[in-house]
Amino acid sequence: MVRAVIPRNFVILALVAFFTTYFCCSMTAAVAQQHNLGFSSKTLVQHAAELHEENARIDVSSSPERPSYDHQNTTYKARFHPLQLKNTKISLNPFFAPDHSMEQMMQVIQKAKESIDISIPSFASWIRCSYPQKDKKCIGCSAQHLIEKESFSVFQALHNALHRGIKVRILTNDFNDKLCEDSMDLLAYLQVAGATVSYFNQLSFTHSKYIAIDRKTVIVSSINFSRTSIMSNREAGIIIENSPQVVAYTQSVFEWDLTHGYVKDLPKYPQADLDLIKNTKHIDVVIPPPYDFKYCNASSPKPAAIVGIADVSIIVSPDYAFDAIAEFQKASTSFYLSVYQITESQLVDALIDMKKKNPNLDMKIFVSREIYGEDDQALALQCYNKLYENGIIVRLSHKYCMFYSHQKYWVVDQRVVFMSTGNWSPTDYPLPPYVFPAFGDPEWRKTNRDFTVRIENSPHTLQRFMDLFVQDYEQGSHYVPS
Repeated sequence: MVRAVIPRNFVILALVAFFTTYFCCSMTAAVAQQHNLGFSSKTLVQHAAELHEENARIDVSSSPERPSYDHQNTTYKARFHPLQLKNTKISLNPFFAPDHSMEQMMQVIQKAKESIDISIPSFASWIRCSYPQKDKKCIGCSAQHLIEKESFSVFQALHNALHRGIKVRILTNDFNDKLCEDSMDLLAYLQVAGATVSYFNQLSFTHSKYIAIDRKTVIVSSINFSRTSIMSNREAGIIIENSPQVVAYTQSVFEWDLTHGYVKDLPKYPQADLDLIKNTKHIDVVIPPPYDFKYCNASSPKPAAIVGIADVSIIVSPDYAFDAIAEFQKASTSFYLSVYQITESQLVDALIDMKKKNPNLDMKIFVSREIYGEDDQALALQCYNKLYENGIIVRLSHKYCMFYSHQKYWVVDQRVVFMSTGNWSPTDYPLPPYVFPAFGDPEWRKTNRDFTVRIENSPHTLQRFMDLFVQDYEQGSHYVPS
């Protein structure tokens, strides 16, 4: 039995703070042995520092202060009603991190012949070129350093795609980072190389993880562009093909956000750097092998396209999303939820009401043991305590396994599966009214752009999610308030 959620960011902060001391080296060795994530003690310290920096940038907790990344300047009114397709022929390929995420994304990206569109919260360097340099309040590395040393496979693949003449467009958040002189991060490099980089301003934050290839293939997932998310987290995604309707709908959202966003002017770089970036020499794309998790089963079902007839819906947050996912309350036999965090009290109340009305309902809730950000930790604990007090079991992810259980999916009556880029949080599924003023208005709410995919009548797709749910749930531990 577990007494409380253990906030891993406290451990990370400690590791980072004492990085240069002998004590830290000893402590880190112990942590590495304990978690056995497949890398050395020295690598763990570097990984911990990166993890803290990644999450500090993307912390979308519920603080009332305006976040640095919030550049919304006009009221946003819901415009995207859910897409609902009945008996549609479609190809669905669910895949999961940490063992299959990189391979699946890279297979799709490297097949691009015309275009690559990406909406992502941030685009983190795997060699720390996205984070402040030592003793400086600026970020970046030289163009030559990025070409020779950057190990993020997606960056390598996009570099090559641009030099093959493929149109690359990236929509992301602006964290107001300052580039050091003659330095660039991955986004600046790709912009110089010819990519369109647009910064989101329709709502507080784009939280969607979306990739579209050649306007034919769509990936929707919980996977951030960071080493932690891809290599160390449990994540969930799905590749959708053979559905012009899904592509057209999701692209309409992407186009709206991209064209209403803004492009940042880049510094003037030395001609030598520009020549390096414009050089069409191919960069080898290196896909790292999955880490070895020795104290738990971090594997997931093997990906493969499932082609057939199914009912598929796409829901856009915040546009009508809270109402669109309310279907889970109709569960009659079972409801299984696997999500990073629950911080929306009304969703908790709905779960309690479901169980009271139907005591025989098989309800299983699985959440991440670790949550970044003290605000979200506190909100999540309030929700889990309330569930516990009402006799609903919450299971926490395995203590000595992946860093975060960052997946977001749920299954209704072992018949319908929902998979989302967003959490069960007020930022991702805000309540009506679906009108969202900018910061400074008394009615301002912190809100995110997200996608949710609903799938019915695809038993093989459902089975993959169920197999993973059972595996992760059984490895977890009951949450008990401290």
